Amino acid sequence: MDMELMWDGVKAMILGMAMVYLFLTIMIWVMKLTSKLLAPYAERFEPKKETPVKKAPASAMTDEKIAKAAAAAVDLFRKNGKSPACVQVDGKTVSVDVVAGIKTAPAAAPAAAPAAAPAAGDIQVLSPLPGTIVRVAVAAGDTVASGDVLAVIEAMKMETEIRAEKDGIVSEVLVNAKDVVTSEQPIMILGGAK
Repeated sequence: MDMELMWDGVKAMILGMAMVYLFLTIMIWVMKLTSKLLAPYAERFEPKKETPVKKAPASAMTDEKIAKAAAAAVDLFRKNGKSPACVQVDGKTVSVDVVAGIKTAPAAAPAAAPAAAPAAGDIQVLSPLPGTIVRVAVAAGDTVASGDVLAVIEAMKMETEIRAEKDGIVSEVLVNAKDVVTSEQPIMILGGAK
């Protein structure tokens, strides 16, 4: 009887080990199959590896060298459609990143002359925030009522209407569509405000 009991225990142990072996074999097969199926999509799930770039000391980077790096990066972006991780400038590697949709500004445009102070009774309409003028809805000489839209400014992909605070006549429009303005910058002058 003891031999029978011992033999049953050995059979149970062998059967348990066989089941574990079978389970592990199936799991390995499933993992291999999954990796083959997902191989074409692997680049989506793996983090992008960036090559380390030696940074030049801040004193070594002049505005001219930075401008060269930016121009080289923009040229590469236009050719390849991708932003380069680094650009060589005068034998030094400079890390850059070009963002799609950003337009390069013209080289050093002369600063605009400050707007003349409004005459007595005139009010300056100021930009409420920095952004780009999308549309100027009035012209010099137009009569506007309180609440009329004078211009539309875009900032952070949001359009904001600039409205007249009082009735009056537009004396002077200081901006055009596509102009970039700063916060509190005068954009037009209303004369004869009531």
